[in-house]
Formats: sequence, C-alpha cells, structure tokens
Amino acid sequence: MNMKKIVMSMLILFFMVSSLSAEVVFLTDGSILKGEIIKEGIATITIRSSETKIYEINRNTILRIFYGELRLDKIFVQKRDGNSFTAYKVDEDRDNYTFRTQLKVNEEFNLKKSDVLFMTEKNPSGLQVSGDIESDSVRLKWYPPYDEVKIYNIYVKRNDKDRFILIEKTKSLEITIKNLESKVKYIFAVTSIDKLNEESQFSNELKIITNSMRPGSPGSVKVEEQSSKNINDKVFKVSWKVPADPDGKVEKYRVYGIQNKKKVIIAETAALEYVLKNKNDYDRIEITAVDNDSVESFPVRIYSKLQMNVSVAPSVLIPMGVFSEMAETGYGMEFALNKNGVISEKIELGLSLGCYYLPGKDISDDKNLLLTRFFIVPLYFNAGYTLFSGKRFYVNPVLSLGFAYMNVAYRNASVMETPEKVLQTVDFSAKTGLSAGYIFSNSLQFVSGCEYGVFIEKSGLLSFLQINAGIKYSF
Repeated sequence: MNMKKIVMSMLILFFMVSSLSAEVVFLTDGSILKGEIIKEGIATITIRSSETKIYEINRNTILRIFYGELRLDKIFVQKRDGNSFTAYKVDEDRDNYTFRTQLKVNEEFNLKKSDVLFMTEKNPSGLQVSGDIESDSVRLKWYPPYDEVKIYNIYVKRNDKDRFILIEKTKSLEITIKNLESKVKYIFAVTSIDKLNEESQFSNELKIITNSMRPGSPGSVKVEEQSSKNINDKVFKVSWKVPADPDGKVEKYRVYGIQNKKKVIIAETAALEYVLKNKNDYDRIEITAVDNDSVESFPVRIYSKLQMNVSVAPSVLIPMGVFSEMAETGYGMEFALNKNGVISEKIELGLSLGCYYLPGKDISDDKNLLLTRFFIVPLYFNAGYTLFSGKRFYVNPVLSLGFAYMNVAYRNASVMETPEKVLQTVDFSAKTGLSAGYIFSNSLQFVSGCEYGVFIEKSGLLSFLQINAGIKYSF
C-alpha cells in the first residue's frame, strides 16, 4: 500500500476517534461552532451543533478545533505589572493564553501565563434563593462579578429547552420576583451589563418550584351552646363552611388551643363541625383549614378569654337643653380600645377618645356674646355588658366616665370685627346608652350606638346626644 495513503488513513482514523471529545470549532472568518464532530473527511468535516443542526465545513476554513470544556465568556484579566483588561479566552497551551477582544472577529493575541496575576469571570455567580419561596413570589440574590456593573438583567424560563426571557432589571444584588404561578417550576439566571454596555454570560441557573397557595380560612364560623347536664361544663357546637383553595383542595381542619402562649392541637377533623368541651381550659381557641399540599390557612378565632377590640366610628354630637342654645349640631370621630372577658365573658372594658367640632351660636340677647365654634376632645373609661347576643347580632348597655377638653372661641357681638378670644377648660363628663353590633366574622363587626351624656361645668350641665356608627376589629 502506498505510504501516503497509509498516513492519510491513520489521520482520518485519529480525527474520527478524537471527534468524540470535540467541543468548539473556530473558523477563519471569526465564527465559532460548538458541538460534536460526527464525520471527518480529507477535505471536510461534519459537525452537529449544540442546536442539533448539521454543518459540513471545509478544512481550509478552520482556524482551530478546541477539544474539551471551553466557556466563551468575557473575563477580567489582572496582569502582574498592574495593568488589566477584559477579553475572551479562546485557547491555551502549557505556556500561553490566547485572547480575543471581540469573540467573533479573528483577531487574537497571546499572553504568557507567567504574566497573569489572576483571571475572573465577568458574569454574576452564586445565584440563590433569599428567604422562603412563596406561592407567587421568590427573592433572589447573587454575587457580583469583579468588574464594574451598571445594571443586572434577570431572566426566566419554565423548561430546560426553552429560551430565557428578560423579566426584570436592577442595580441591587437582590430582587423579589412577583406575580408567579403557584406550584410551577421556574428557572432563573442573571447577567450583568458593564460600563461599555456589554452584557455578560449567564450566571448559574437556579431552579425553583413555587409553593402551593394558602387555602382560605374556614368560613361562616358559628359557635352554639349545647344543652348539658353539668352547668359548669358547657358544651359548644362549632360549625363552618368549606373555604376556597385556588390551587388545591381542603382536606381537613385543625382545632388549636392556646394556653400560656403554648399552642397545641386539640383535634383534627374532615367534618364541617366539632363539639368543643372544656373551652375554659384555654386562653384562646382557633381553627384552620389544611389542603392536600399540607398548607395551612390563617386561623379563625373561636373563643378567647381576653379579646382586644379596636373601633373607629364617625359620630354626630347633638347639643340639648342649654347647650343647644350655645352650639349647633357637630361632627367628629371616636376611637375606642376595649377588652372583653376581663371579669366575665359578657363584660367589656376599655378607653375611648373623641374629637368634635361644633359651630357656635349668637347669644348676644343674654350675654352679648357670639360663640363662633366649639372644639371638644372627650376621653372616657368605658364599661359594657352584653345584654342580648344572637348568632350575628348583639346589644350592649354602656356606661362611660371621663373628662373633656373644651376649646371655645367667642367675641363681643356688639362690636364689629372684634378679634376672637379663646376659652379653654377641662370638665368632668359622663354618658350612658346602648350600642349594637352586627358580626361579619370573628374579627370584623359593624357597630353603632346612641348615648346621652353631660359635660359638668361650674355654671351647670351641658347635655348632649351622641350617635355613631363604624367598624370594630377584634384581635
């Protein structure tokens, strides 16, 4: 056999074996193909690219073939002489590195390895989750590259075969990605934009699965007292409706008892009702819903020995008797903070603070005064008692004792354009009446009330009627 043919056959066999590890083919026009060489001839080679496309390439157009792992990322290079640069590393041997300033342009330069102090990637790294993964959001964080960064781009895809889509930009090293779907796989990656507006390669890919959404709390909870032989051991039937679960199904319910800040499970049930015994053994009793992903709803309070209530109620203050000759009907707001169950379940104690403005009247026939306005701030200690309580509606008689700050503006009615004078006093005050409420849920109620009261001045009593309506929140 001709020696030339033998040598050529050995070269072809060598290239066919080597093709199994081929990674990157550099062409003389500057273009680059990453893939696997599947066929070699004397004049051409055939390569299957990473996108699974087939290319037949003339050998005279090949600059080099790099066998092995090669990341074609722009890197930061710090030289031992103090100078630095950024470029693409496209090859290396025992003594030298080969770089390109533009990846797809066939202009290269070499640098001795002994002249390099260190090299580092220009892309962000260490992409990870910061905190808990929620059903609709996740917080990401990462490490910056060594080089200066103008901004970071955050990409996402749902499948390994999909292309990344840009969804967010940030200058920070952390970001919360919102509006995600529950129980869905997401793949995130981050790139950086440098001062030359060049984008880095992707960071590591981070795969997460969002959590299941929290089911709704048990709805329309009712607590009804049942007949019992032992009057000191009352039994209550608790019932509720199935709550909604947007991405699952509620499977069971948990009844919790809280005593001395310790929370224990009293019962688990798949039914929509539970017979509650010995409720006085606990400071508070709550119920939650649990879905098929073992995700638990927010609790609904069934019972509490001590329960705080805060209410906000727009109010009308109507002067009566002598007071009606001095002031018009006024308007204001009343805020209250109460606690029930202090002495017994039916007693409610607390504080309220009001603020009212009343236009004044002309009393020149009597004292030659023109009262221009009243500004009143009453502070009361309140005591209420549940007189009647139905499933949704209740009525409480209320007694309030306290003090009222009065700021009264007046002037001489006989002299025009007389400057106003101000009288300030603090008077004892008391009022009593009825309040009623409608229970929307264990934590939210509509409340209204009508009370008769007096401000006790040195000159006598100023009586009034107060009407209010607002919202009460229990916690």
